[in-house]
Amino acid sequence: MVTADMVGKTLPIAVTQEQLGHLHGDSVMTLTDLDSEKEKARLQQKDTVVMDWTVQESHVGMGLGGSEVPASLFQATNPIFILLFGLVFTALWTFLGKYSLEPSTPAKFALGLLQLGLGFVALWYGAQQADARGMVAIHWLLLGYLLHTTGELCLSPVGLSMVTKLSPSSIVASVMGAWFLASAFSNYLAGMIAGFTGVSRGEGEAAMIPPPSETVHVYGSTFGTIALTAIVSSVLCFLLVPLLKKWMHPESD
Repeated sequence: MVTADMVGKTLPIAVTQEQLGHLHGDSVMTLTDLDSEKEKARLQQKDTVVMDWTVQESHVGMGLGGSEVPASLFQATNPIFILLFGLVFTALWTFLGKYSLEPSTPAKFALGLLQLGLGFVALWYGAQQADARGMVAIHWLLLGYLLHTTGELCLSPVGLSMVTKLSPSSIVASVMGAWFLASAFSNYLAGMIAGFTGVSRGEGEAAMIPPPSETVHVYGSTFGTIALTAIVSSVLCFLLVPLLKKWMHPESD
């Protein structure tokens, strides 16, 4: 960690994402700069990125070296939460069912949508808590994943089952295909949203990703909009629950 007695000195330091958003000379360290330095280190067959860094007062407290958590590692978060909470939800529905308190299928869908919205609320609120460099604590991301997973556990296990139970027997396969087509469309829509929230600056080889302090609220605003849309949609679904239960077969609610 950088201490006060290092101020004014130029030191070789191992650069990681810890330096993002900090001043390096007259400019702010960006992800584009870090990726460029990593590529240079790779070509030189070096395991770490080392740069000469002139320490300023604003660098006091900055971490040095250490390891990074790859973004790809978070792809394991959802499966882990499913393994941890899958049996919990099964036991919960069984317990509530014994006392005739288990939510109906439409209510479970609404609960799933509500938790989707709350997960994005966590991501939006985390963006509001970003520090001066635009960095956000990791627990907000994990909380968002957790709420999305619990929402998925409310919806996914009963979704396809209801499709097969409620569809006329002659078109069950077609309706199942429509269910998966809806999932495919949602992934396409997610890609469109990601494109609209692109934060790169410039074009071609001159393109760069601005420092986190300039981009964190772009994502925060997007997460907030999605959260509001999902929560309003869940409220509408809750209001429709009595009507949907009336339309369903008694044995399928």
